[in-house]
Amino acid sequence: MIEFRNDIPLSEKTTLRIGGSAHRCFEPQDTEQIAPAVHRARGEALPILVLGCGSNILVSDRGWPGLVINLSLCTKTEWTRGSVTAQAGTQLDAVVREAVSRGYAGMEELSGIPGSIGGAVIMNAGAFSTCIADTLQQAVYLDMKDYRIVVAGKSELGLGYRTSD
Repeated sequence: MIEFRNDIPLSEKTTLRIGGSAHRCFEPQDTEQIAPAVHRARGEALPILVLGCGSNILVSDRGWPGLVINLSLCTKTEWTRGSVTAQAGTQLDAVVREAVSRGYAGMEELSGIPGSIGGAVIMNAGAFSTCIADTLQQAVYLDMKDYRIVVAGKSELGLGYRTSD
């Protein structure tokens, strides 16, 4: 059962601790709960805002008039030989630090960037001439039009300077 909570202060969900409340809020325990929540929100004609770590957002004092899907609990990571799979709510810096401790190379320049893996992919986060696209292999995301799960390789994501499709 997907339960939306009402009037949740977004100042508690962002790093700058400012802003009003979300009319409705959903914090999925797993990524499989996201599609049903989006479907329900669309059925209720609610605008949707997806929130990760809340580090790259300013929320109006008026709040958000629709549904906020807060991915901060979707933090499952799986490490295999030479790679990691991380859910969207996982903190980017935690993945970078663990990768370095395992001897993986390529992400170390991303250390210290606040935010989530999902946000890093969406904006192709980067620093010091390195960006997430340099090590990203693929992304799994929800197509918001037909609620279909899409697996896309790096070349299919339209990654550019601080942007993606």
